[in-house]
Amino acid sequence: MKPPLRAFLIILLTSLILLFFSIFIEPLNLFFFKENSFRLCFSDIPALLGFKPSAEYSEKHDTTGSLSEDSLIKILSGTYKHAWPDDSVKIHALVLSYVKNNLSEDTLQNIQKIEAFVNNNIKSDSSVAAKFIKNLLLSYFNASDDKAILNPLIGSSRPLDAFFYALLKEADTSLIRVAHYGDSQLEGGRLSVNIRKKFQQKFGGNGVGFVPFIETVSNVALSHFDMDGWQRYTVFHDRYCNSFYGASGNVYRWSPCAKNNGDSLSSDTLKEEKYALGLNFSPWAKWEKVSLMYGRSMGDCYVSVFDEKNNLVTSDTLYPAPSFALQDIDIPATVKKMRFEFSSNVVFDFYGFLFDGKKGVQVDNYGIRGHSGDGLLHISRKYFAEQLQQLKTKLIILQFGANAVPYVNNENECKEIEENFFRILQRCKEVAPDASILLIGTGDMATRLKGEWQSFPILPKFREAQKNAAIRAGCAYWNLGTVMGGENAILEWTKQKFASNDGHFTPNGQEEVATRLFDALMLEYEKYCNEKNSARK
Repeated sequence: MKPPLRAFLIILLTSLILLFFSIFIEPLNLFFFKENSFRLCFSDIPALLGFKPSAEYSEKHDTTGSLSEDSLIKILSGTYKHAWPDDSVKIHALVLSYVKNNLSEDTLQNIQKIEAFVNNNIKSDSSVAAKFIKNLLLSYFNASDDKAILNPLIGSSRPLDAFFYALLKEADTSLIRVAHYGDSQLEGGRLSVNIRKKFQQKFGGNGVGFVPFIETVSNVALSHFDMDGWQRYTVFHDRYCNSFYGASGNVYRWSPCAKNNGDSLSSDTLKEEKYALGLNFSPWAKWEKVSLMYGRSMGDCYVSVFDEKNNLVTSDTLYPAPSFALQDIDIPATVKKMRFEFSSNVVFDFYGFLFDGKKGVQVDNYGIRGHSGDGLLHISRKYFAEQLQQLKTKLIILQFGANAVPYVNNENECKEIEENFFRILQRCKEVAPDASILLIGTGDMATRLKGEWQSFPILPKFREAQKNAAIRAGCAYWNLGTVMGGENAILEWTKQKFASNDGHFTPNGQEEVATRLFDALMLEYEKYCNEKNSARK
């Protein structure tokens, strides 16, 4: 038999066998790992015969070489259809090939075995691609991954959909804000700066976001000077005389608030004087727009800005504001060291500055030392909502709990913790109905038990209370304790100089946590994009 005829008959026979399989074997598209190799198998005819790069994919990528992790994610999330090269593809430690499924029926019917199989066979935990595939695997079998974000389907949407929609549709043309609330873990801009950097690298944007008038600890992006004479009030300590705080939970004044003036506007008068405030930014800091946040004042205030050589940079007037107000101030990013002078005979309520880009993503750091989150309940609902709406905040991240853990000793007290977090989450949903809300479960932290450092025994139940609160409130949840490694993980993090025993992260630890949080968010974002793409087909 001649070679061409032999080849034709082989192809024909193979096609008949595949046709036979397609009739008697249930179609299956299954992702799985084996010995560091990622394999994909399918037993339906369209999938098998569609094993080639699509035209759309070929125009943008070289399908003969290795693929980037980003490309793999796009392929798996459905952005490209049948975009596979003819041969296997190696991506770091992952190899894509096509083989017969070797998972037994018993294994398929046992979720615990599935979870064990996934966890034991994915060795490239540091790979974004591996994490994505792992998440895909577990979701395929409706299994759970405690390191992923809990973002359940509620009706026809998920808790993070509002934020993801903004990323997908608005980040290219407008500024999307993320409000990151927390305690001393965030104080001075810590942790938020790492999350901000990752968002801005992927979605655009610049600037450091919210800058307080007074900073009690060193800030990672700037330093303050000439702060004498200013009064600071917070929702946690040194509380204000009414509930009209800024969205950060702070109010700054140059005259003490001596009495509770209820809902009345600030009309305290005094002899006109000048009050100064200085900011000195790091050389890498950039911005395109500067805004001053203030409100509830009945007079004018004159603002002048000087550079480090005392040259006038700009001047402006703040006009009476019955409610929350944002005033743009023209300060070029070339001026890194600046001094503000405020002049008025009426006391103003100030809430801070915004140093932003004009589009992309901005992450505002709202950390207050000692805060457990319930201080947000002291902010006027209406005033809080007005600020978040004007600021266009699309994601609220709540990272609290470490200050409460040492004082919680039993399940009844954990139930109280659950109710407290539920109230906080409910309030956030009330004041920001168009935003997504993510609660971060408390990270691991240690105490001395019998002379040795060990995780607080109550932590698993404490985090379970946080998770229950998030589920009840319809919010997303991320278990930082599990991500760190579970019980006594803090000992290893301390050994690696990622944290101290009390759970506070070092700069390296902050970078690690930010990376894991951002990766988890992006996995959910890719899933969201995939679902939207599927719905349009």
